[in-house]
Amino acid sequence: MTDKQYITLDDLPQIAAALKSIERRDLPGAGSRPLSNRQAVLGLAETLLEKKRAGFTTEDLLEALKDHNLNLKACALNRYLKEYQEAHQPQPEEAAKKRGRSIKRDGDGAAVNTAPGPADSQKATSQPPTGEPSSADHHSRNEAA
Repeated sequence: MTDKQYITLDDLPQIAAALKSIERRDLPGAGSRPLSNRQAVLGLAETLLEKKRAGFTTEDLLEALKDHNLNLKACALNRYLKEYQEAHQPQPEEAAKKRGRSIKRDGDGAAVNTAPGPADSQKATSQPPTGEPSSADHHSRNEAA
């Protein structure tokens, strides 16, 4: 029979302190662990996106990555970069603040679109001439009576 050791509630603070003190370099083999293509691209994403903004094509980037034993197809590279961008995209409130705008919210906290759209311009042009009640006004008067 083997004695089984259990963790108690009293042990948790000590374990938490030990976990907080470790760093990546303290883990065995942390720096030499093999990465998947996806992990490598996500780790290099900021640099790759800078190069794309500077005018490098996807093919240029694929060739450079291939020189470093990272072989992938254009669709995979683009998919991983898109994944990175979506994960690091500012939330709507942050983007609005950067533009100096605030987002209006309804009573439930949902964002309200305040930009005039086709429905707004249609309402403005479909009003009857002055002096003639609209059918909606006529209908609401009949309900009130």
